[in-house]
Amino acid sequence: MWTLLNQTPREFRTSRRRISRLSLRVSFSPKTFEHHIFTSFTSMESIGDDVQESHLLSICSALGTLEEKEVYIVGQGLIIEKKYVLGDEVLECLRDLKRMLQSDDANPNKFVVRALGRWKILQNDLIPILLVAHQDGKDKITQAVIQIMVPLTWPLDMETTDVKGQLEHQREYKAALIGEGVLSAVMDQLVKTLSIPYPQRRDRDHAIIGLILTLFRNLLAITDVQSGASGTVSTWLNSQLQEKLLIAMDSSEVLQLLLSFAGSASHRDYAEYSQILLDIFYQLFRDRDPEQLLDDNKTLSIELTEMVHIENQAKKTLKRPLQSRHPRFGGALWLEMDGQKLTTNNPSKALHSIQEAIDANKTGPRFQRKPAVDEARKKRKIKNLAAALIYERTARQFLENCFNTLILSAKRDFDMERDNIQDEHYVRFLWLCSFFLKFQLFAWRVHQKAKKSQPTLADESVDFDTVTGFVDLRGMNFVYKRIRQSRDEKNWAELHAAVECLKNMLAVLDAMSTSLDEQYRDASENIQSNMYYEHSSVETIISLLRTYTKRNLPLSYLKSLVETVHLLMKMLQEYSTEKSVIFTRKRKGGSTKRKPNENEATGDAAHPSEDEEDAVGKPAYTERSIAFSDIEHAFAYESIVDAYMHLLKHYKTLEDATIYYITVMLHRIFVKCKGESPLLYKLSILQLFNNIINDRSYLPNTDSHKELYTFISFMLSKFFKKLKEYPLLFLEILYPKTKGDCRKIEFDEDREMADVADTEDNLDKDGLPKPVRDIEVKKSVSWEQSLQVAVTLLMSSGAEHHLEWTKAKLLDASMSRLSPPSSATDKGGEGLNPEHEPYDIRPDSDEVQRVMKGDAHFRLLLNLLDLQEQRDLNGVWWTVPGWMSPDELIRRRSMIDESMAIPMDDAEEARKLTRKKRKSTKTKPKSKAGAKRGKRGPAKAKEQQKYTSAEFIDSETEDENDREFLRQAQERVRKRREREAADALDEKPFAATLRDNGNEWNAAHATDARAMNDLPIVVHESDSSSSSSSDSDSSSDLDSDPTGASDQDDQESIRDEKDRLKQSVALFGDDFVNLFADEGIPESGTISSKDLKSISNSEEPRSVKGVLGFAGL
Repeated sequence: MWTLLNQTPREFRTSRRRISRLSLRVSFSPKTFEHHIFTSFTSMESIGDDVQESHLLSICSALGTLEEKEVYIVGQGLIIEKKYVLGDEVLECLRDLKRMLQSDDANPNKFVVRALGRWKILQNDLIPILLVAHQDGKDKITQAVIQIMVPLTWPLDMETTDVKGQLEHQREYKAALIGEGVLSAVMDQLVKTLSIPYPQRRDRDHAIIGLILTLFRNLLAITDVQSGASGTVSTWLNSQLQEKLLIAMDSSEVLQLLLSFAGSASHRDYAEYSQILLDIFYQLFRDRDPEQLLDDNKTLSIELTEMVHIENQAKKTLKRPLQSRHPRFGGALWLEMDGQKLTTNNPSKALHSIQEAIDANKTGPRFQRKPAVDEARKKRKIKNLAAALIYERTARQFLENCFNTLILSAKRDFDMERDNIQDEHYVRFLWLCSFFLKFQLFAWRVHQKAKKSQPTLADESVDFDTVTGFVDLRGMNFVYKRIRQSRDEKNWAELHAAVECLKNMLAVLDAMSTSLDEQYRDASENIQSNMYYEHSSVETIISLLRTYTKRNLPLSYLKSLVETVHLLMKMLQEYSTEKSVIFTRKRKGGSTKRKPNENEATGDAAHPSEDEEDAVGKPAYTERSIAFSDIEHAFAYESIVDAYMHLLKHYKTLEDATIYYITVMLHRIFVKCKGESPLLYKLSILQLFNNIINDRSYLPNTDSHKELYTFISFMLSKFFKKLKEYPLLFLEILYPKTKGDCRKIEFDEDREMADVADTEDNLDKDGLPKPVRDIEVKKSVSWEQSLQVAVTLLMSSGAEHHLEWTKAKLLDASMSRLSPPSSATDKGGEGLNPEHEPYDIRPDSDEVQRVMKGDAHFRLLLNLLDLQEQRDLNGVWWTVPGWMSPDELIRRRSMIDESMAIPMDDAEEARKLTRKKRKSTKTKPKSKAGAKRGKRGPAKAKEQQKYTSAEFIDSETEDENDREFLRQAQERVRKRREREAADALDEKPFAATLRDNGNEWNAAHATDARAMNDLPIVVHESDSSSSSSSDSDSSSDLDSDPTGASDQDDQESIRDEKDRLKQSVALFGDDFVNLFADEGIPESGTISSKDLKSISNSEEPRSVKGVLGFAGL
C-alpha cells in the first residue's frame, strides 16, 4: 500500500488497471478487495494535488527566511532587527516556480496560483527578495521575481475555479506592491534595460520591457471593492487601493515614464509597445468621469452622501399612499365612479383613482428578463484629494503631448491588422478616444464660462489641435467601419463604445464650428461636408435606431445613441441653412467585376469615365441632391418611436438633456413630418404620457421638462380632435401602423392607395424598402405591343395623368441632352454611342411616389422604357440611362402617344398578356476541385464564354456595349423599314452596283434590298478592270511576277474591306450616307479603296473614322 502512495500518477493508473484485471481472476469478490485497497484514494486528482503541494512547499521553503540580528544603535542600544536572507539556490527555486506557473496556466483549477495566494508567498518572500536583490544589484534575481509577479497578477478568467478567492488574493498583492520601495525597484530595472541602445538590445531585453509594462497594466486592472457610506473601515480602505497605487506610481516617477513612452509611440523604438500603453491608460482612467476630473469639488464627501441618502428616503415616504383615518376599519368599501365599480377592504384606496386601485392587485409576469447592464460605464468618485489632482494633471499632460501620437500609432496597428491585435483592443481604443474627447470638450466649456467673467482671458489654454489627429475624415470613417462591423458581428460592447466615440466626435466638431479661430471653423466644415456627402453615414445611424433591442443592449447605449442622433440632426440642420443644396452619394448595386473595355481593344488611352472605373473594380456611386426634410422623414418609423418611448419610460431618472433630446425628436416626427403624426397614436404611448402628467408634481421643474409637458398637451389636443373626425381611431391605437396607415388616418386617403412598400415587413435590414413584385409582358409579344399593353392597363385604371406626367419627363430629359455629352467632349468625339449624364426622374408628389413604388402597371411602363430604378431611405426614383439620345427619347414619347390614341379594345385581354416577373435564380458553379478550398483562397474563376456574330463581324469578338449598340441599330433599321417600305420600293430605283473581280453584286441578291435604296454610292476598285480578260492578264502577271503574292494579299484585303462595307451599308442605311455627306463626299458617290484607307488612317473626319473603324475598315 505504501508503494502505491509513492507512485507517480501514471504509475498509479497502471497499477490500478492491473489490480482490476487481477480481481476478475481471483475467487473472492472485487468489492471486498477494492474496499480495503482504494478507500483512501478517492480520486487520482487529490493524490496528484497532494504531491504537487508538497513539492511546491519545498520550493517556497528554499527561497529564503527572516533572520533576527542584534544591532547597536547610538542612543537606543541593542535592537533586534529582522532581515530577509536569500537562500543558497534562490534563483533556481524562482525558475522552478516559474515553470510550475506555466504548467498551471492550462489547468482550470489554478492549483499553484491559489496555493501561493493562501501561503502569501508574494508578501512574505517575493517582495523581500526583490528589495534585497535590487539593493545588492542582482539583476537576474530581480527579473526572475518580476516574471513570477506577472502571472500572479494576471486578469482573471471567469471560467476558472474560485474566482472570488483569487480576486481577494490579487487585491492583497496590490496592497503589498504599493509598499515603500517596491515600485521604485521595478522602475530602476526598467530604466536599466531602456538605457541599452536600441540596436544593441537583445530579445530578452525587449521581453523584460514588455514584462514590466504588463505588470503595471495588471496592477491597474485589479478592481477595488465597492464600499458605501455604511461599510466597515477595512472595506473603506480597500476601496481606495487604485488611488493609493496612482500616488505610489507618481512618487516613483512611473507615470512620467509612461507618458514619455506614449509621446514617443511614433518612433520605431517604442512603436511595438503601443497596444500595451493603450491598455495601461485605459485601466488608469477606466472608472473615472472626465467632468469630475475638472470639477472644482473633485472628492466625494461621506457626510454629504449620507445626507442625500436620508433625503431620498424621506421623499419616498411622502410618496407612499396616505393611511386611512380609522385603521381598525374592518368592513368593505364599495365605490362607483365614472361608470366603474370597485369593492375593496382597504379604505385608503378611495384616496386614489379606481384605475390605480385595480392595478394594485395585478401581478407582473412571472419570469422577467433582467436588462443588460453595462459594467464598463459605471463611474466611481475619487475619494482622495491628492489622487484627484494627479488624475487631472496626468490627463492634461496625456492630452497635450501623447494623445495624437499614441492614437495614430495604435490605429496604424489596427489598419495593418497585426498579429497582436485582439477584439478587446478595439473596445479599449474607442473608449479611450471617447474619454479624452469628452475631457477636451468639457475643458473647452469651462474655459468659455471663465472667459465670460474674464474677457481678457487668452484662448491658448484650450487648443483643438490636441485631438485633430483623430477627429478627421479618416477617424470618422474608422469609427463608422467599427460600428457596422460590430453590429454585424453582434459585438455589443464594441458597438456601445463606437457609438459613444462618434457622439463625442460630433460634439467636438460642433464646438469647433463655433470657435473664434477661422482654421477650426474651416476644418469642422470640411469634415462635415465630407461626412454628409457619404449617404451611408446617416443611414447607419437610422439603422441602429431601427434595430435596437433592449435584450442585448443596456439603457446607457440607447442614451448615447439618442444624443448622437440629436447632435447629427442639429449639425445637419445648421449646415443645410448655410448651403443651398446638399449633395450626397450612394453606392450603386451590382457586380464590381472587371468588364471588357472598348478602349483596351482599340488601344485608346483616353481617360476612364465613371463606368470604366466600375469595370476596373472600384465601387460605383451615384450622386444626387437631398433636402433636410427628407432626412427627417427617414426617422418616421414605428420602431424608432418605440425606441424613444422605451427610453422615456425612465423619465423619473433621466437627465434633463436626455429629456430634451427625446422631445425634439418627437416634435420632428409629429409636427415636421406631415402625414406621420399618427405614429404616436398608440395606447402604450398615451398611457405613458398620462403617467408623466400625473407625476408632474414630483418631477423637476426644468426647461426640458416644461417643453415635454407642452408637447404632450399639444399632441393630446390633436389626438382628441382627430378622434372626433375619425372614430375608428379607437381601434387604430391598438395596432401598429405603417406610413400608409398614417396617411390614411391623417388625410383620409383610400386604403388601397396606402404605401405598401413602407411596412416593417417590406423593409430590409438597412431600412430600405424592398422592391415590389413586378409584372412583365409575355415573351411572344413585341416591344411595341408590350408598350401598348402597359398604356392600356393604365388607361383602364384611370391613370391618364400618369402617362402625361411620364411624357413630360421624357421631354424634359431630351431637352437636357441637346448639348453634346461630356464623354464625347473628353474623347474628341470618338465612339458611336457617347454617354450622357444620367437624368433623374423624381416624384413631385406623394401620389407619384406611391405609384412608383407600388403600382405594378406604372412600373411596367417605366421598365419598358428602359428606365433604371433607384431607391434609398427617402423613397424611389428612376433615372434615364446615359446611352439614350434625345431622338430616342422623343421616339419613345411618340410611341406612348400612338398607344394612347389607339389602345387595345379589351383591357382584360391586355391583362392576360402579362404575368408576374420571375425571380432570377442564379446558382454558383461548383468547382471540380471541391467546395472546400481551405486557406488556399477562392477557386479560379471560369473563363467567360465569348460569342461572335457571323453576320456583322468576321473573326472578332463583341463586348456588351457593341452588342447593345448593334441591337439598337437593328431596331432602328427595322422600324424605318416597316414605315417606309412601300414608298421606298416605288419611288427610289436601285442605284448601287458593287463589282468584285468582275462578278456583279446586285441588290436583288442582298438580304435586304430596301435598306440599300437610300444609298446613292457606287464603290469600286479603281485599279482593276471589269473585263474577264484583264483579270486573266493580271492573274498571269501574278504567276510570273515573284512579288505577285503581295499584290494578291492586297486584293484579298480589298475584298474583305468591300464585304465589311456591304455589311455596314445594310446595317446603317441613311445614317451611313449622311456621315459621308457631312464630310464633303461628292454626289457622284464614287469612293475608291484608297480613299477608304486614307479616311480611316486620318485624324479627321472623326465621324467617318468612327464608322469605318466599327465596320472593320
